[in-house]
Amino acid sequence: MLKLCRKDYLASRWLWLSVAVLFILYIIQPMGQTIIIMVLGTLAVYAAMGVTLIYEDQNRTEALYASLPLKRRTIVRGRYLLVGLILLGGGAVIFGSAALILALLKAPAYGKALSPLLSAEGIAGYFLATVFLLGSFLPLYYRFGLGRGNLLYFSGLLAFLLAVAGLERLASGPLHLISPLFTADFLGDPARGLLGLIGTAREALGPFLSFFFVLSLLGLLVSASLRLSTRFYDRKEL
Repeated sequence: MLKLCRKDYLASRWLWLSVAVLFILYIIQPMGQTIIIMVLGTLAVYAAMGVTLIYEDQNRTEALYASLPLKRRTIVRGRYLLVGLILLGGGAVIFGSAALILALLKAPAYGKALSPLLSAEGIAGYFLATVFLLGSFLPLYYRFGLGRGNLLYFSGLLAFLLAVAGLERLASGPLHLISPLFTADFLGDPARGLLGLIGTAREALGPFLSFFFVLSLLGLLVSASLRLSTRFYDRKEL
């Protein structure tokens, strides 16, 4: 599996570096909105993964790998290992550059935008969001291919966000089950609201239980995604 990752690294490393440089150049600008940094970070990780998949789709290397003495599950696991390494590398770039910029540049706009990320809630939010988003995409990629997979992925993501917003309105309105989440303060800086929700859950569970819960949830997401991707790829004709 590491050899498969090395092959993708050799093919994509300069574009990965370009994605990282573009992200750093963007966050050097004093935006003042944490949500922008979070969205850009997620898109950077997705773009790094997408570069590798585009290379594979253009060069049709899947058929070559299938002709080698490799099980298809090994190919899928190698791809998941690569995505895990990209996720860790993306985290290092995002949080490392944020810490460095805060240390060098003392303007209040940087503190407002970047400080919330450098917390337990920010790190947990990064891993939960990226694992959920990438883990949701890969089964669609292995089932429908790159083009149709992307179309279904973003359509499904939009439908998911609309469903969450609708359920929140229903639960906080007619049903009176919860207090409104999407208030004016929340929408003023959604990232701080989301990190605040994670912080509230962390305080309710305690440090140990919250850490165990996050790890368990990440493991469940990865396991379910890997199982689906392996099943789809086993049935796919190359």
